[in-house]
Amino acid sequence: WDPEKKVIHASNGQIVWDYSGRGFFTVDTPAAAVVIGFGGGRNHRLTDVSVQYDNPFANVYLAARRQDQTLADADQVVIMTLARTSNQGDILEETEMAPLVRGRRDSRARTPEDKRADYLANPRLLVEPVKATVTLKRQDSCRVYALDHDGCLPKSPVEVPVVKANAQRQFMLDGAHYKTMYYLVSYD
Repeated sequence: WDPEKKVIHASNGQIVWDYSGRGFFTVDTPAAAVVIGFGGGRNHRLTDVSVQYDNPFANVYLAARRQDQTLADADQVVIMTLARTSNQGDILEETEMAPLVRGRRDSRARTPEDKRADYLANPRLLVEPVKATVTLKRQDSCRVYALDHDGCLPKSPVEVPVVKANAQRQFMLDGAHYKTMYYLVSYD
């Protein structure tokens, strides 16, 4: 614990909580790299990846797709990006976690039979898109694809451009442009 810098490191070094501002934490393991919280505007340099996002709050998860692989040797890496979520019609204030005004909802009975009707009457969960720059600290070439909302490769996949940067691979994930929160990195 470094009270002066307002940072707490897990005993194994894999989790770091920075509470100097509104707070964020990182998880840095061989198989996964994660940045969660109010870490926008910073370059989060982890062992196998660097992540930078501009949203004030975001969650960015990278994980080797197969459990017997690591980020350094994986054939495929799955990425999920997620920022704030809200029900359609909610009015949010940037500094608060709870809505200032909740969106109008039709009142329905809460019996199991009415759950589907309630969902259909109030269908929208809005997800704030994340724009993140990801740098993979691997020299081998890869391709990055935007996945659908079930995390599956669509029939006509959209490819995210990847550039070589100092023997590493870098790409920009843009949830507003690609209309998704899931991505797949596939190594050739």
